[in-house]
Amino acid sequence: MPTRTRDNRIHRATGGGSRGVSILEALLSLAIFGILAAGVLIFVIGPLDFAGGSGQRERAVFLAEEGIAAVRSVRNDGWTGLAAGTYGLSKSTGKWAFSGTSDITDIFTREIVVEAVNRDVSGDIVTSGGTPDPRTRRVTSRVSWNPPLGVAQSVELSAYLSDWNVFDWKQTTDADFSGGTTYQTQVAGSGEGASIQLMAGGGGDWTPSEGQLIL
Repeated sequence: MPTRTRDNRIHRATGGGSRGVSILEALLSLAIFGILAAGVLIFVIGPLDFAGGSGQRERAVFLAEEGIAAVRSVRNDGWTGLAAGTYGLSKSTGKWAFSGTSDITDIFTREIVVEAVNRDVSGDIVTSGGTPDPRTRRVTSRVSWNPPLGVAQSVELSAYLSDWNVFDWKQTTDADFSGGTTYQTQVAGSGEGASIQLMAGGGGDWTPSEGQLIL
């Protein structure tokens, strides 16, 4: 009987140890499987996210380009419609128009920013100082979106648009013609009735103070 009791105790101790080892092995196996599964998931989703991100950027660039083209259409309909500000776009019966402060297409939000332009004494566009140019606008088309598996993204395109369909008329006087240099030309008349005339023999020219040769 004593011997049988000792065997029973040893048997129980051995059996409990086996169950403990089995649980530990199961936990380790689950942990390893979880790590491997996560790696496979990242490996699979990563390329899909990259491919989707590339397609989304192409779509955003298209919408930004479309925005610039739409503003050109608005400009062609009338320069006064191109006031400085932030706009959205809408299209009705084939014509673009400003609408609100932004427009949304699927996951993309587009903003059109119209800004006044200044020029220096040489006629070059400057970002500070200078004199306002009422016949030029800077247009920025900005498209932003939030990818499902990434951080917020945006693209923007800019262009300068001019009021090309305009004629600025200025009444000249004899004072305007008296400056610069002349060759075989003369000023006839005075005040607003003055004009430049060729002298006998022809072939004359006049170069105003601004430097543009007029034949």
